[in-house]
Amino acid sequence: VPSRFFQPFGCGPRACVGKHIAIVMTKAILVTMLSSTIKQTNNLSMQPVEEDPDCLAMRFVPRAQNISGETTDNHT
Repeated sequence: VPSRFFQPFGCGPRACVGKHIAIVMTKAILVTMLSSTIKQTNNLSMQPVEEDPDCLAMRFVPRAQNISGETTDNHT
């Protein structure tokens, strides 16, 4: 989507004052979510998809943690 059509925070002197905070928080949440899960493809993504060839269906499995707080990958 061209930037001139999608401006979720507005632009110019009346732009959202929380724009930078929202972007930083979104990145922090995304990093936390991706680092605390194991990414796996599901069985459907191994078959050709005719609707959207750029789409890859995935699922996120929570990582197990031991008593010391270290993550163990039991799903591999």
